[in-house]
Amino acid sequence: MLSLRGLPLRGRGEEHRQRGGAARPGHRRAARRVAARSGLTRGEVPSHCSPIDTETTITTQSARQSRDLRWYLAILVVLSPPIAALVVVLAALEASVVVASWRRSRRLMSESLEATARMRGYQYELLAGMESLKAAGAEHRAVEHWADLFVHQVNVSLQRGRLSAVVGAVMGALDAGSPLLVLVVGAVSVENGHFSLGTMLGVVALANGFLRPISSLAGTGLRLQAVGSYMERISDVLDTPQEQEGRTLKPAGALRGRIEASHVSFRYTPLAAPAVDDVSVAAEPGRYVAVVGRSGSGKSTLAKLLLGLATPTGGRVTLDGDDLALLDPRSVRGQVGIVTQHAYLFGTTIRENITLAKPSATLDEVIAAARLACIHDDIDAMPMGYDTPLADRGASLSGGQRQRIALARALVRRPSVLLLDEATSALDTATEREIHANLAGLRCTTVAVAHRLSTVAHADLILVMEEGRVVERGTHEELMALGGRYRRQVELQTEALSRPTVASVAGTPARVSRRRPGRGGAGGTGARAG
Repeated sequence: MLSLRGLPLRGRGEEHRQRGGAARPGHRRAARRVAARSGLTRGEVPSHCSPIDTETTITTQSARQSRDLRWYLAILVVLSPPIAALVVVLAALEASVVVASWRRSRRLMSESLEATARMRGYQYELLAGMESLKAAGAEHRAVEHWADLFVHQVNVSLQRGRLSAVVGAVMGALDAGSPLLVLVVGAVSVENGHFSLGTMLGVVALANGFLRPISSLAGTGLRLQAVGSYMERISDVLDTPQEQEGRTLKPAGALRGRIEASHVSFRYTPLAAPAVDDVSVAAEPGRYVAVVGRSGSGKSTLAKLLLGLATPTGGRVTLDGDDLALLDPRSVRGQVGIVTQHAYLFGTTIRENITLAKPSATLDEVIAAARLACIHDDIDAMPMGYDTPLADRGASLSGGQRQRIALARALVRRPSVLLLDEATSALDTATEREIHANLAGLRCTTVAVAHRLSTVAHADLILVMEEGRVVERGTHEELMALGGRYRRQVELQTEALSRPTVASVAGTPARVSRRRPGRGGAGGTGARAG
């Protein structure tokens, strides 16, 4: 029995199946559709889009052969009804083999694809989260879990291979034995004087001409089992509704940046509590709107609704007076800049990352955007400047540098609307204030989601959210005078900032300051600056 590091494949695979349980095909399809909408791992997504080999499709030659079968059979019935009946029985046997193995082969193929997707997806996660695994000391557990997935995938492949071998052997025996059996029956007919030797040879040739397409179609049917499994997984992606599907979309003109939400609500699932509940807000062109609140209060969801990144389940959002649901998303997003907390950078040069949204941007435009994002000095200090290649996902940069490069990427095309979703969370206070001062000089509508309330004090409108609803709104001064939730949050953050460190309370000087300006600050240089 095969083993992996002393672990029997069959035992670990059966243990894995027992833990996971046996799912019916309908349940598996439903689960995959849910997974496609709720978020598959990175390794599983490509498996839903795997290319289908051209040999697994019905060729024109097979179609032409199937069309000729009736003529062969008609001639055989006229010349020799017994041989015609024998040929039909042999063809039925080949078809019965395909039908008998169809469901089991289809199930094993689907299980094999799913097991491979899970194994590769987890393998990708291991490589992407290698640093976290080492920090947690969880390498052994991760390898054991990957071994479970790998063993299960191997065992399913072995089962599928055994079934294919049995079916192939039976089909091969029928393919080899059918012409011989027809020849024997024909020889007996000649010996009994039913027809001449020449007629018998012609009948045998016709019978073989009938059986060859049957064998070809049977083989095609076996390959179609694999096609069905592939198509089932691809359909999970293809059947997902597109944005604004079935509507006539209006291209957005040059945006001024006026955003208005009227009684907007949103639920992630029909049975879930509303993430945003009956919110109305208006942002005039060029204004700075800040959304604050506790974690899970619906801040990011509201910001996405205002920019059309999510479709409201109730109410509507207008952009320059036009219903956002009726505007072409591409034409809108071409004039919108979006920066999230976890900035994703590609393994290309810094310049190519910044010009991702505007490939035609000149170097002067790139530098201007980098200056606004307070990252130019860091880039200029690197040996290759803007042509510095980055590691995968920008791993060679600090978190603050990645955020500022992502901000420069959003600013390089001078957006009419800018969304900042915790976009400066990795920066020190001084750099963050400098960036906000630079953004204040832009003529664009800014929607910012923030936890650090000191950075939104200069906003034209501050929305305080609680459990999906806007409970307070106004400027910083108005909300402080109101004495509600916003003021309490400001006081709590101010108290936390002024609280002495543990080292200073113990009477020893703190070796490291409470907030380091390093990795997220503007002072770092080089590829690992900050």
